[in-house]
Amino acid sequence: MPADEGRPREFFHGHGFDRITGPEAGLVADFREDLARRRAELPLTGNLYEPRVRADFPGSECLLPVNWLLLPERKFDYVLLRAQPGESFPRHRHGYGEELYVVVAGEGTVFIGDEAHPARRHDVFHIPAGILHGYAASPDTTETFDILCINAPAVDQDLRSRYWSVDVEEGEQTR
Repeated sequence: MPADEGRPREFFHGHGFDRITGPEAGLVADFREDLARRRAELPLTGNLYEPRVRADFPGSECLLPVNWLLLPERKFDYVLLRAQPGESFPRHRHGYGEELYVVVAGEGTVFIGDEAHPARRHDVFHIPAGILHGYAASPDTTETFDILCINAPAVDQDLRSRYWSVDVEEGEQTR
């Protein structure tokens, strides 16, 4: 049996990271206090169509109904992706993390791997990590194609573009 097996949790309480010291320990305390203050002021309710933050892509609006970017310890992300008729979001893959598409309005096509799936209101699509995926709004309508997109785990916005999505091979995007 390893020497630390069965060690009571009390060993960790009041020690280690509960009692940090050093020249920058005060910065950590200040950051935590500022974060707690901002979190207390953060509205945790919203409306899909009244975003608090936008992160738009060519061909798709990306609407955040709650500003979860101010919640660094969150476990998942969510946005409303909104494409005008005939617009699309390029096929891409995420290096890790899963994604869920829930169609809330309009019609279009959701691409998962090599398959194209007709998509309409209330359809749900689970996209495992590493699988090529994207979507296109139907060009034959005047209604936007709106997808509630949920990602887990959460990813810091500074890392999202650089590390969360993986490069797609030449020609793979159009399959």
